[in-house]
Amino acid sequence: MKHKSHDRVLARLLVSIPLLLVLLCGMATAQETTQEDRIAALKESMAASQEALQHYEWTETTVVTYDGNEVSRTQARCVHTSDGKVAKEPMGEPQEKKSKRGLRGRHAKKKKAQISDYMEQVKALVATYVPPCPEKIQKCKDAGTISVEMVEAGKRVILRLADYNMPGDSIGIEVDLATNTALSYEVASYIGSASDAVNLDVHLDKLEDATIYPAKISLEAKAEDITAEILNSDYKASGN
Repeated sequence: MKHKSHDRVLARLLVSIPLLLVLLCGMATAQETTQEDRIAALKESMAASQEALQHYEWTETTVVTYDGNEVSRTQARCVHTSDGKVAKEPMGEPQEKKSKRGLRGRHAKKKKAQISDYMEQVKALVATYVPPCPEKIQKCKDAGTISVEMVEAGKRVILRLADYNMPGDSIGIEVDLATNTALSYEVASYIGSASDAVNLDVHLDKLEDATIYPAKISLEAKAEDITAEILNSDYKASGN
């Protein structure tokens, strides 16, 4: 009797397995389609905000810190030019600490010049990530280098894009699942080589018309012991 019972259970399992496989395949296909739709909606949202920002001007405040001490604080009026680039007009005089006299003063002045040169490279690097490029997001999707990390079930995820801009870098975009819009993103990159790592944390905010913009960019270059904060504020229509 026991053998017959086992045979009946085995028979039921053999019948159920194909059906289970069909269901799993269907779920996988639906999940893949959903991811496709989400990525497409995210790209569309980013493109729309970038288009809207072309018609705004704003104030950019940059604070640079070296070895825990503030070395410079600058402000600039920013506006998009006809070719889509950002033109920056300095506002006021850069605020810098007074240099010491003698040998220490000359050393400090030289170091400030080095930091200034390095920050120019950093700004160029930041521009390749802020804002994320829809075409590069698509490139990562096609290459299969996008992974999903759950932040809050059903509400927020992070899309992690590896080799986004160059080999070994990554950008993680936190996405609101209800609207398929970006909330923030983080970047792990480098200048020259991986030993000169540069990390970014970008906090996004919305204007009254729901246009998304980078409100605060926090930057860390550990190898150089440099940190920086870039604050974007006072947005208003530019008339472009």
